[in-house]
Order: sequence, then structure tokens, then C-alpha cells
Amino acid sequence: MKPAPAVTLWWVLLLASRLGATRKGSPEEASFYYGTFPLGFSWGVGSSAFQTEGAWDQDGKGPSIWDAFTHSGKGKVLGDETADVACNGYYKVQEDIMLLRELQVNHYRFSLSWPRLLPTGVRGDHVNEKGIKFYSDFIDALLKSNITPIVTLHHWDLPQLLQVKYGGWQNVSMTNYFSDYANLCFEAFGDRVKHWVTFSDPWTMALKGYETGQHAPGLRLHGTGLYKAAHHIIKAHAQAWHSYNNTWRSKQQGLVGISLNCEWGEPVDISNPKDIEAAERYLQFCLGWFANPVYAGDYPQVMKESIGRKSAEQGLDMSRLPVFSLQEKSYIKGTSDFLGLGHFTTRYITERNSSSRQGPSYQNDRDLLELVDPNWPDMGSQQLSSVPWGLRRLLNFAQVESWYFKALETCSVNNQMLAAEPLLSHMQMATEIVVPTVCTLCVLIAAVLLMLLLRSQS
Repeated sequence: MKPAPAVTLWWVLLLASRLGATRKGSPEEASFYYGTFPLGFSWGVGSSAFQTEGAWDQDGKGPSIWDAFTHSGKGKVLGDETADVACNGYYKVQEDIMLLRELQVNHYRFSLSWPRLLPTGVRGDHVNEKGIKFYSDFIDALLKSNITPIVTLHHWDLPQLLQVKYGGWQNVSMTNYFSDYANLCFEAFGDRVKHWVTFSDPWTMALKGYETGQHAPGLRLHGTGLYKAAHHIIKAHAQAWHSYNNTWRSKQQGLVGISLNCEWGEPVDISNPKDIEAAERYLQFCLGWFANPVYAGDYPQVMKESIGRKSAEQGLDMSRLPVFSLQEKSYIKGTSDFLGLGHFTTRYITERNSSSRQGPSYQNDRDLLELVDPNWPDMGSQQLSSVPWGLRRLLNFAQVESWYFKALETCSVNNQMLAAEPLLSHMQMATEIVVPTVCTLCVLIAAVLLMLLLRSQS
């Protein structure tokens, strides 16, 4: 039963004639690296609660936005199916553990269902002890089988009552509710769980949930809703990280990170600067949208400039992209002990100038067009193709970006030191410039006086 794919992608135009004429396959693109994985490489598998557990209204679980979305029917999900039963994982824990052992994996990433633990989404209302016991027993079973649990706090299934009452991630109050939920999980399971993922693929959650309406909660707030939702998700992530860092880390010695999905964007014409810039925008509007605030404290510059310009052209007084205050930037920056990077496929990218008169939208904000190569192997989906070299390039890009962030941080620290210690700066100037200059002048003056003295004597 497949109520909804874990990740869905933009529909792309298949312009084979243009792509074939402008882009030739390089040896690297055709290659596939074979060999052994290094010692210590860990293999694992993953799942999400909504897509596997079933038991959607059993043992005190509250409804999620995905329960409401799939139950509404009307063609929102393929075959109008629901996840009421799904894989029935709630009742098949031992069978799943056996399958994991057969796969010989040493890590299993799964998500907790927020409404199974907090039926209304609010810790102060009610904590479902049966939900606590279910996950606690599952974690124990994994550890008994020498399988390390990697736990995702939120994989899209927001409690429905938070959506109805507050508008879900459109409301900044979600940050506090999520923090309370996260602290409950740290308290209940943190003695055994050492790897926490706050959010899984928030890009899709914001885009499909609040821009296109293809995912729960099914809203179409074009060019505004997704940016607001992402803004609050980033704040919620940072608040949960700080909660763990301040309260639980010293006792539990765990790690807290975030998992981001991104496809690789390759310029159609690598000799065309416009295509190269478009490919950079593609990556920054996806991976950089969330990674840049978490690692550098703010949204990518290209996002701020593009959305700000489009907003002005549309007659708005301020950008549709929310702004972090200086305090928020400092609070958010550095709030990830590790980065989870999800990847499915690759797109060729070329520039496309979108008129602001078309109205606000994420697609128009990016000013680009996505293409696929018809020669790429099909993975059984219209949206996915097998492009192994794209994963390699995405990993390289992420590594380069991390060095870029470190360089920025170093410059920032140096500037802060100079600003905080002006006396030190002046002392350095005196040492390097003033003192040598004065000494030189003293020598010259002494030489002139000596010459005058000799002349007077003669």
C-alpha cells in the first residue's frame, strides 16, 4: 500500500532534442565506481511512521494531518488509499526486527509518530503512555539485535489538531510545541537513542504541503506559505537542538542533526554562465534553503536577492521570504551535529526568465527549467532516473559548501575579535606601523643633527 511517496519531485519537461544538441556525456558521467567500501562504513535502512505503522486510531493515537488528508479522498492519493493499515508495523515489531537481521544492517532509521505520543500535539494536554511503551520496546528490541536506532522526531505527520487550531507550520507557536514534544522523546528514549534527526526532508514538507497542495495539509499558498512554514521549521529545529544541548547532552552523550533532501542540478551548457548560475540557484533553493541557516545563520544570498526582487516587482513592500533577526541568526547557526543528506536523482538545469506578473510562486522565484536525459536508466517512476554521478557531485558540493561556511565563520570570528577589542587593534597598528616610523624619523633627525654639528666644528 503506497498512500504517498516519501519524496515527490517536480514534473519536468522532457526536451530531448535540445538536451542532446547542447550537452555531450563525459567519461565521468558514464562511469560507475566499483570497489569495496571502507572499514567502518555502516549500512542501514529507514522508514517513516505514517507509511509503515498503520493502527492509525489504536491505543490512544490521535489523528495526523496525513490521516485527514488521505481520508478526504477526491483523488489526493493514488487510488484514494489510506495508511490506516499500511505495513501493519505497529503489530509486527518482531517480524520487522527479524527482517532487519536478515539484511545484516547495523543501523535502522525510523520516525516517531508525534500524535501517537501526544494525541493533540500538546504535551500539557495528555501523554499517551501506550505510545511511549511501543517505541521503548521497539528500541530495546533493536539494541538487543545489535542494530543502532536512528530516530527521526518529525517525518511530516503533524498532529491534526495543531493544524486545525493553529494552522500548522504557518504558525510560529509550532516551535514551542515541537520543543515540548522533542524533550519528551529525549526524556523517554534518550538513554538508549544516541542519534536524533529533528526533521526529515523539510523541503518537500514545505513545498508540497503549503505551495502545491499535493501533500498534507494540502494548502496552496503560492509563493508565501512554503517560506513561512520553512522559517518556522528551521526555528523549531534550532530550539530542539538547544534543548538537547543544554539539558540532555551531558547525560546522554548523543547527537542531534537534520536530514535534507536534494537532487543534483547540472548545467545544460557548462560553457554558459547563465546555465551555471541557474544550476547554483537550483541547489541553493533546495539544499541551501535549510542548510545555510543551520550552518551559516541565514538564507542563501541568491534566495534573498531573487525573492526580494520578485516581491518588489509584484508591488509588495517587503520580501515574501521571512527575515531572521540578528539574535535568531546567532541562535540558529551551528545547530547540527551531523547532516543527513538524501538524494534520488539528477536534473539538467537551464535558465528561464519568469515574469513577475505571473504571480508569486516558488517555481517563478527560481527562474530555471528542469530537464531530464531520455538515455538515463528508468527506475520505474516517471520522476526518477538512475544517475550515479549526480550523487557524487552532490556530495562534493556539500563538502565544498561546508568549507565555505567554515571560512565565513573564521572571517566572522576575526571581525568580532577586532570589534570587541579595539585597543588590541590599535596596539597592533602601533606595533606594526607607528613604532617603526618613529624609530626611522629619530634616526634621520639624529643624522641631520650630527651633520650640522660637524659643519659647525669645521
